Amino acid sequence: MTMRLLRCQRGQQSPTTCGGFRRRRGTVTRVAQQTRNLEGEVIITPSTSGTNVEAYRTPRQLDDFTFKRWKEHRSTSRYNRHIFALFASSVFQQLTQSLLTVGAIATAVCAYESNVVPVYDLAPSLLMPTAPFDLTSFALALLLVFRTNSSYDRFVEVTGVWSGLGNRARDTMRQCISHIKQDESVGVEELHPLAGAMCRWTVAYVRALKCEVVQDSNLRKELKQVLTDEEAEAMMNSRHRPAFAVSILTELGAAAPLNESHRIRLDENLTYFEDAVGSCERILTQPIPLAYSRHTSRFMVIWLGALPFGLYQTCGLATIPIAMVVAFLLLGIDEIGVQIEEPLGLLPLDTMCDEIEGDLFSMLQEGADVKRTAKMSTAAGAGSYTPLLSYGSEDDDALDGEHREWLESAIKPRPISDWFAEK
Repeated sequence: MTMRLLRCQRGQQSPTTCGGFRRRRGTVTRVAQQTRNLEGEVIITPSTSGTNVEAYRTPRQLDDFTFKRWKEHRSTSRYNRHIFALFASSVFQQLTQSLLTVGAIATAVCAYESNVVPVYDLAPSLLMPTAPFDLTSFALALLLVFRTNSSYDRFVEVTGVWSGLGNRARDTMRQCISHIKQDESVGVEELHPLAGAMCRWTVAYVRALKCEVVQDSNLRKELKQVLTDEEAEAMMNSRHRPAFAVSILTELGAAAPLNESHRIRLDENLTYFEDAVGSCERILTQPIPLAYSRHTSRFMVIWLGALPFGLYQTCGLATIPIAMVVAFLLLGIDEIGVQIEEPLGLLPLDTMCDEIEGDLFSMLQEGADVKRTAKMSTAAGAGSYTPLLSYGSEDDDALDGEHREWLESAIKPRPISDWFAEK
């Protein structure tokens, strides 16, 4: 199955999520922010919108874990909080049908052994020894460990890919702002138009990749905030939209007035963009070998289905809750592995795209300020720098005074231009 068959339209879902930024026809708007509490509930914090670029200069809000959330996450109160939220957890809700099935089997075993076997002499007892469970429990543990470790590796790979995308996107923007020089007739402190084009198409690439691997995504609606109508139409008509965006970025880089070393560095980032597409497509289209998943499921169904027959002799009617608790613990491990096996649907990719977009456009808006500040810093040189000394006890004043005189004679403030002149 190709990626073309996996692309869906998101419909009415809002393109703006946690901490998002939008650029609308030359203006900058900061939209409402969303955060999540420790229980995963979405908290929407409205923010003011406007056309002032100062909206980009506010500190970026982390939508995942903050210092406060990490402190609460490490708190020992998490045990009570997690126990009380057991029935509201997604794992428990997904396993409700399976747990009821195990409970029904355990109830039938208890009813048969307590009401049928003692009454009818010809009714055979169905109880089993516990030896088969002791002999096979290690194999079940190995299967579950393999399952969860393999799924977690895939989860870590995807998070690494998207974290790298953010880093590479910001590095691309940094190179474009600094290395693509404007004509002297326009002003060296002004940004080259290619820098703005690179910014917009980098954001378009990230949006296209997200829509390529996340179900119910509306790329046309998201591109409307970034590209012109003609540009968006060209991307929508392409067969592989992330690759189309990378090709546009390559053409823009080739047209930029860069020297060879800078062009190579820029192309390395674009190559990473292509590699990220391949990694996400592989995670989406190639699951863990199905034989492992099927055998693990069959193993646990047989093992948990037979468990009440081995528990009744020692546990009696307590077999019912014990069997259901054991089933929840084992099936929960497998369910977590299944959920994180395809992490693209779990990660907040909308939030990541919003953060990347906000970072790139803020860098673009601040590019001219960066150039002016760097020019002023060069003219200022070392400024009026003097060494800062820390002194000990009063008995050492004489020695400290000699040491200070030596430093002041050895290190004198000099502008940077003097150092270059000597070179």
